[in-house]
Amino acid sequence: MKNAGYNSKVVDVSLKDRATILLGGHREDLAVWFDEVALQWVSSSYNHKDGKNPAWLDKINEKLTAKKGQAGEWKSEGVNSPRTTKEAVPLHSKYLTKEFGLTFPHRTRFGEANVTGLPKFIEFNTIVAEKLIDEYKLGKDKTPDILSVSYSSFDYMGHSFGPNSQEMFIESLAVDKNLSRLLNFVNQRVGLKNTVVVLTGDHGVAPNVDWMKKNNIK
Repeated sequence: MKNAGYNSKVVDVSLKDRATILLGGHREDLAVWFDEVALQWVSSSYNHKDGKNPAWLDKINEKLTAKKGQAGEWKSEGVNSPRTTKEAVPLHSKYLTKEFGLTFPHRTRFGEANVTGLPKFIEFNTIVAEKLIDEYKLGKDKTPDILSVSYSSFDYMGHSFGPNSQEMFIESLAVDKNLSRLLNFVNQRVGLKNTVVVLTGDHGVAPNVDWMKKNNIK
């Protein structure tokens, strides 16, 4: 749209750097992604020549800094799907630490690499997306704007547990809840009648290797 001459604003947020940067392209106004070890939302000097975050993003980061080192626990929540199976639990995974474990409850600490797989981080993604809408005044004039949001927690847990796991089922519920929250926010600020919504995914995920071997899938 920018190359076509529109004065559009293009902003993107994702837990993964490569996801948010690719979504916005070369002329995006801001790409925000998550540094899981520093426990901070970051951008780059490509968007901000001084290398500094916007003040509103620093305020969000201040709240996250206070959480660094705190224990995090992910329980099964007692919600089940007929498509999940205990057999989907892997025997090992290079993506997970011993503390996180292969079964519920999963335990981690804020500031460890696997923490972004927790459903809570799906909500953190939504919070930044809402701020982007307000700070960049998206949809407030006749020029079309673009907001791209990538919920990357799926990717982290999908590689570890596979699509037929309880973990992925709970992640799906969390994404569904956050999509509802975000669309309601857009409706309040802009109006869904003035919005085009596109849902897509970069790839699917295979069942974990242990489950596939047990079920003679080669």
